[in-house]
Amino acid sequence: MPKILVVDEERNVQRAFEAILTARGHEVVAVRGAEEAIEFLQDRQIHPELFVVLDVTEEGYGAVDLTLENILPSDEPPPGARLRFKDVEEYRQFLLRMVDETAFTVVEAEPDEAWTYDEYDVNCLTLCLPSRCPDGMHADSGIFIRQSSIVPYGRALERLTGEVCRSINE
Repeated sequence: MPKILVVDEERNVQRAFEAILTARGHEVVAVRGAEEAIEFLQDRQIHPELFVVLDVTEEGYGAVDLTLENILPSDEPPPGARLRFKDVEEYRQFLLRMVDETAFTVVEAEPDEAWTYDEYDVNCLTLCLPSRCPDGMHADSGIFIRQSSIVPYGRALERLTGEVCRSINE
Protein backbone atom coordinates (compact mmCIF):
# COMPACT_ATOMS: atom_id res chain seq x y z
CA MET A 1 0.00 0.00 0.00
CA PRO A 2 1.46 3.40 -0.92
CA LYS A 3 2.06 6.04 1.67
CA ILE A 4 0.01 9.20 1.32
CA LEU A 5 0.37 12.88 2.24
CA VAL A 6 -3.03 13.97 3.52
CA VAL A 7 -3.81 17.68 3.29
CA ASP A 8 -6.96 19.15 4.80
CA GLU A 9 -8.97 22.11 3.49
CA GLU A 10 -7.00 24.54 5.68
CA ARG A 11 -3.79 23.32 4.01
CA ASN A 12 -2.50 21.60 7.12
CA VAL A 13 -0.40 18.52 6.53
CA GLN A 14 -1.95 15.66 8.47
CA ARG A 15 0.65 13.02 7.55
CA ALA A 16 3.72 13.01 5.31
CA PHE A 17 4.42 9.95 3.19
CA GLU A 18 5.65 8.93 -0.27
CA ALA A 19 2.59 9.69 -2.37
CA ILE A 20 0.41 12.78 -2.15
CA LEU A 21 -3.36 12.96 -1.99
CA THR A 22 -5.04 16.34 -2.00
CA ALA A 23 -8.75 16.94 -1.99
CA ARG A 24 -9.17 20.36 -3.52
CA GLY A 25 -12.31 21.92 -4.91
CA HIS A 26 -12.69 24.60 -7.54
CA GLU A 27 -11.75 22.38 -10.48
CA VAL A 28 -14.56 23.74 -12.59
CA VAL A 29 -13.70 27.39 -11.91
CA ALA A 30 -10.37 28.10 -13.61
CA VAL A 31 -8.70 24.99 -12.13
CA ARG A 32 -8.03 26.84 -8.87
CA GLY A 33 -7.78 23.55 -6.99
CA ALA A 34 -4.81 22.39 -9.09
CA GLU A 35 -3.13 25.76 -8.75
CA GLU A 36 -3.66 25.70 -4.96
CA ALA A 37 -2.18 22.20 -4.74
CA ILE A 38 0.91 23.25 -6.73
CA GLU A 39 1.35 26.38 -4.60
CA PHE A 40 1.00 24.32 -1.42
CA LEU A 41 3.68 21.84 -2.56
CA GLN A 42 6.06 24.51 -3.85
CA ASP A 43 5.81 26.41 -0.56
CA ARG A 44 7.02 23.25 1.20
CA GLN A 45 9.74 22.40 -1.34
CA ILE A 46 7.90 19.19 -2.33
CA HIS A 47 8.53 18.09 -5.93
CA PRO A 48 6.20 15.24 -6.92
CA GLU A 49 7.19 12.71 -9.59
CA LEU A 50 3.59 12.30 -10.73
CA PHE A 51 0.17 13.90 -10.38
CA VAL A 52 -2.88 11.65 -10.71
CA VAL A 53 -6.09 13.61 -11.22
CA LEU A 54 -9.28 11.75 -10.26
CA ASP A 55 -12.27 12.60 -12.41
CA VAL A 56 -15.31 11.29 -14.23
CA THR A 57 -15.63 11.05 -17.99
CA GLU A 58 -18.27 10.35 -20.59
CA GLU A 59 -15.76 8.11 -22.42
CA GLY A 60 -16.09 4.34 -22.13
CA TYR A 61 -19.30 4.17 -20.08
CA GLY A 62 -20.65 0.62 -20.17
CA ALA A 63 -17.53 -0.70 -21.91
CA VAL A 64 -14.70 -0.27 -19.38
CA ASP A 65 -14.33 0.40 -15.65
CA LEU A 66 -11.84 3.24 -15.97
CA THR A 67 -10.00 5.37 -18.45
CA LEU A 68 -6.57 6.95 -18.47
CA GLU A 69 -6.81 10.39 -20.01
CA ASN A 70 -4.48 13.33 -20.53
CA ILE A 71 -1.38 11.16 -20.26
CA LEU A 72 1.22 13.92 -20.13
CA PRO A 73 4.85 13.05 -19.40
CA SER A 74 7.32 15.65 -18.17
CA ASP A 75 9.28 17.16 -21.06
CA GLU A 76 12.30 17.96 -18.92
CA PRO A 77 12.28 16.10 -15.60
CA PRO A 78 14.20 17.92 -12.87
CA PRO A 79 17.57 16.57 -11.73
CA GLY A 80 17.02 13.58 -9.48
CA ALA A 81 13.64 12.68 -10.99
CA ARG A 82 13.25 8.91 -11.21
CA LEU A 83 10.24 8.73 -13.50
CA ARG A 84 11.57 9.63 -16.95
CA PHE A 85 9.90 8.80 -20.24
CA LYS A 86 11.18 9.39 -23.77
CA ASP A 87 7.68 9.99 -25.14
CA VAL A 88 3.94 9.70 -24.48
CA GLU A 89 3.80 6.10 -25.72
CA GLU A 90 6.48 4.91 -23.29
CA TYR A 91 4.65 6.67 -20.45
CA ARG A 92 1.32 5.18 -21.58
CA GLN A 93 2.77 1.66 -21.60
CA PHE A 94 4.28 2.21 -18.13
CA LEU A 95 0.84 3.24 -16.82
CA LEU A 96 -1.02 0.40 -18.55
CA ARG A 97 1.31 -2.20 -16.97
CA MET A 98 0.34 -0.81 -13.57
CA VAL A 99 -3.38 -0.36 -14.03
CA ASP A 100 -5.11 -2.65 -16.52
CA GLU A 101 -4.26 -3.30 -20.14
CA THR A 102 -7.96 -3.26 -21.04
CA ALA A 103 -8.42 0.33 -19.83
CA PHE A 104 -9.57 2.69 -22.53
CA THR A 105 -6.89 5.31 -23.07
CA VAL A 106 -7.02 8.80 -24.48
CA VAL A 107 -3.73 10.68 -24.84
CA GLU A 108 -5.30 14.15 -24.84
CA ALA A 109 -8.89 14.42 -23.72
CA GLU A 110 -10.85 17.49 -22.73
CA PRO A 111 -8.76 19.92 -20.64
CA ASP A 112 -8.74 19.24 -16.92
CA GLU A 113 -6.41 19.72 -13.95
CA ALA A 114 -3.77 17.50 -15.57
CA TRP A 115 -3.18 20.24 -18.11
CA THR A 116 -2.46 22.66 -15.25
CA TYR A 117 0.02 20.25 -13.64
CA ASP A 118 1.60 19.72 -17.07
CA GLU A 119 2.38 23.46 -17.21
CA TYR A 120 4.73 22.81 -14.26
CA ASP A 121 6.42 20.03 -16.27
CA VAL A 122 5.45 17.15 -13.98
CA ASN A 123 4.32 13.70 -15.16
CA CYS A 124 0.56 13.63 -14.88
CA LEU A 125 -2.55 11.82 -15.99
CA THR A 126 -6.24 11.70 -15.26
CA LEU A 127 -7.74 8.46 -13.93
CA CYS A 128 -11.40 8.63 -14.82
CA LEU A 129 -14.51 6.77 -13.78
CA PRO A 130 -16.76 6.40 -16.86
CA SER A 131 -20.17 7.99 -16.43
CA ARG A 132 -23.35 8.74 -18.30
CA CYS A 133 -24.48 12.34 -18.09
CA PRO A 134 -28.01 12.68 -19.48
CA ASP A 135 -28.21 16.42 -18.72
CA GLY A 136 -24.53 17.27 -19.05
CA MET A 137 -21.48 16.70 -16.87
CA HIS A 138 -22.14 19.62 -14.52
CA ALA A 139 -25.93 19.56 -14.39
CA ASP A 140 -27.65 19.58 -11.02
CA SER A 141 -29.41 16.33 -11.93
CA GLY A 142 -26.15 14.41 -11.48
CA ILE A 143 -24.47 11.62 -13.40
CA PHE A 144 -24.70 7.84 -13.56
CA ILE A 145 -21.78 5.52 -12.90
CA ARG A 146 -21.81 1.72 -12.96
CA GLN A 147 -21.63 0.32 -9.43
CA SER A 148 -19.50 -2.53 -10.79
CA SER A 149 -16.83 0.01 -11.85
CA ILE A 150 -16.20 1.43 -8.37
CA VAL A 151 -14.08 -1.42 -6.97
CA PRO A 152 -11.91 -1.85 -10.11
CA TYR A 153 -11.39 1.94 -10.21
CA GLY A 154 -10.24 1.94 -6.57
CA ARG A 155 -7.98 -1.07 -7.16
CA ALA A 156 -6.46 0.64 -10.20
CA LEU A 157 -5.70 3.75 -8.14
CA GLU A 158 -4.15 1.63 -5.39
CA ARG A 159 -2.02 -0.35 -7.88
CA LEU A 160 -0.97 2.76 -9.75
CA THR A 161 0.12 4.72 -6.68
CA GLY A 162 1.76 1.66 -5.12
CA GLU A 163 3.72 0.78 -8.26
CA VAL A 164 4.79 4.38 -8.82
CA CYS A 165 6.07 4.56 -5.23
CA ARG A 166 7.97 1.29 -5.73
CA SER A 167 9.44 2.55 -9.03
CA ILE A 168 10.61 5.76 -7.39
CA ASN A 169 12.17 3.92 -4.45
CA GLU A 170 14.06 1.28 -6.49
